[in-house]
Amino acid sequence: MAETRQISHQQASASCSSVRPPIGRLAGLDTLRGFIIILMALDHASLFVAKVHSHEFWGAQLPQYAEVSEFLTRWVTHLCAPGFFFLMGVSVVMLAASRERSGWSTGKIVRFLVIRGGVLILLQFVIENPAWIFGDLSAVPGIFVSRGGEFPGGGATASIYFGVLYALGGALI
Repeated sequence: MAETRQISHQQASASCSSVRPPIGRLAGLDTLRGFIIILMALDHASLFVAKVHSHEFWGAQLPQYAEVSEFLTRWVTHLCAPGFFFLMGVSVVMLAASRERSGWSTGKIVRFLVIRGGVLILLQFVIENPAWIFGDLSAVPGIFVSRGGEFPGGGATASIYFGVLYALGGALI
């Protein structure tokens, strides 16, 4: 026979007090992530919408800015990629600690991170690279002036672009 057991109010509240509430999000990290995303949006808008700064490639002519504000906007947005790497590292440490508390093995955590890194690399080559190749790379005046209208890397064809998504994915792996 199934036995029903009555639990007193004190017993119930004592057992609930031993259960920790879920750890909330860290407002500071979320604020920093939001700030970096705003900087990245500002940088992309100044390139694609306002057409204020040019693409920067190794071996290409350094960009010339007509206004100090244009230069400072571009300069401050260089914090985006290192910021994303910092936040990814912090997130990996927090994720690993959280998953270990949930009972995940080290191998399962590593597999999760390797798959996530692989997805980022795949996105780099399947989504971002075609967008750069098929996008209007010459929309900003003077991008390829120093190379006679050629794509960076030489010739009339674009090189394979290993960008921030690829680097973040490789770092995860």
